[in-house]
Amino acid sequence: MHRIVCLPGDGIGPEVIDQMKRVVAALGVTVEWIDMPAGESAVATHGRPLPQETLDAIREYKVAIKGPTTTPGGGGFKSVNVTLRQALDLYCGFRPVRSLPIPGTTQGVDLVIFRQNTEGLYLCEETISGEIGSRKVVLTAHFSEEAMLQLAGRAFRFANATGRNHVTVVNKENIHKLWGKMYHDAFNAIAADYPGILADHMLGDAMGMRLVMTPSSYQVMAIENMFGDFMSDVCAGLIGGLGVAAGANYGDHFALFEAVHGSAPDIAGKGIANPTAILLSSALMLEHIGKNAEAKRLRDAIDAIYSKGEFITGDLARRYPGITPVGTEAFTDALIREIHFAS
Repeated sequence: MHRIVCLPGDGIGPEVIDQMKRVVAALGVTVEWIDMPAGESAVATHGRPLPQETLDAIREYKVAIKGPTTTPGGGGFKSVNVTLRQALDLYCGFRPVRSLPIPGTTQGVDLVIFRQNTEGLYLCEETISGEIGSRKVVLTAHFSEEAMLQLAGRAFRFANATGRNHVTVVNKENIHKLWGKMYHDAFNAIAADYPGILADHMLGDAMGMRLVMTPSSYQVMAIENMFGDFMSDVCAGLIGGLGVAAGANYGDHFALFEAVHGSAPDIAGKGIANPTAILLSSALMLEHIGKNAEAKRLRDAIDAIYSKGEFITGDLARRYPGITPVGTEAFTDALIREIHFAS
C-alpha cells in the first residue's frame, strides 16, 4: 500500500485526476489517495489557495500528485505551484520531453529539462513607483551558486544513470554577466566529475532556435527558472502541446508530480479533457515509488493509443483527419484496454 497525497486542483483537474486514479489501479498498483485541497477551489472552502493541512500532508507522506490549479492574472493570490516549490524546497523542475506517435509532430525528441525552481527571474521582487503615465517597475532577482550546484548535480547524475552523454547549461551570460558566469562556473564544477559526458553551454535565445530546428541534438538541459518555463513549453509544442507533457518537482525530501497545462475552465465539466499529461506525470510518480515496470506499461499503452489513432480527444483530433473525437472517460477506457491487452 502506497500513501500518496492528491491535489485535484481546479477546472479540469478533478476530471483528469479521476482518470489517473483509474489507470493506476488498472496497473495493479494499490494506492491510498490522501485527497487535499489546493487552488482557487480551496479559497472558497478554506479561505486560502494552499491550506496548511495540505502542506502538512505532503510533508508527512513525502509524495504528491496534483492537477492544474488556477492562478489569477495581474493580481489575486500567488501561484500555488510557486508556493509549493518554495515551501517544500522543490528546487528541481523535471520536464521530460519524448515524442509520441502523433501525426504532424516532431519525432525523435527525447530530452529532459532540469529547471531551477526556487530562485531567479520567476521569484523576483517587484517594486513600482511614479504616477500613471510615468510609472517604473524595478525587478530584484536572486541567484545563488548553491542552486546551480544542486541542479547540475541532479542533471549529471540523471544523465550518467540513464546512459546519456550530453548535458547543456542554458543562460544569458552575454547580457547577465554576473549570474550567468556564476551559473556556468557552478555547472562546470559538477561537469568535472563526469569526464565521459559532454558538457556544453548555450545562450537562451540560441537554444530556443536550436530546439525548433534540431531538438534531437540535445539530451539534458540545466536551466534558470523563467528560461526553463519558456524552453519546456517550446519543447512541449514539438511533441503535441502541454496536453501531452509530463512534469515533476524534486527536492531532497519531497516529490510533487503534476500536469503542467492550465486548468482550462472553459471545458471543465464537459468530459472532453485530455488526461495524457497527468497520466505521463503519474508514470514518473510510479518510477519514484519503485514501480518501473508499471510505468513502462503505462507509457507503452499511451504510445499504442496515439499510434492507432482510434480514441483521440478533441485537442489533438485535427491531427487525425476523419476521426470523431472521444471524451476523457472513453480515452481512459481505451487506455486501460491497451494495458490489459499488453499484460
